[in-house]
Amino acid sequence: MGIVIRTEINPDTEQQVIEQISPRSDTYTFDELYKIIGCSMIELVGLKIDGVEKVMVIDEEGTMGNKEPNKDATAVLWESNPAHKGFTYLLGDVAIVDSNLID
Repeated sequence: MGIVIRTEINPDTEQQVIEQISPRSDTYTFDELYKIIGCSMIELVGLKIDGVEKVMVIDEEGTMGNKEPNKDATAVLWESNPAHKGFTYLLGDVAIVDSNLID
């Protein structure tokens, strides 16, 4: 039902950690999303991945919290929404969920 792309690097693979996530009930609440990506204010960015409407959940205040750059999530954003390419750089953990699963 979704993934979270962590800034944490797996020491064995040297790749960013990606975890499967699912809502506690039928849909994600904002409080649940805050906890998943570790922040207190989120921004929702619409994406289309393989023809499916998705929502990228990002930390609205990532620069204020000195969060690490999230290269993999930034690459997904740039590929899915070219208007952001070379302009938007994501910081901190980022979740990507189906748009119909946001409460």
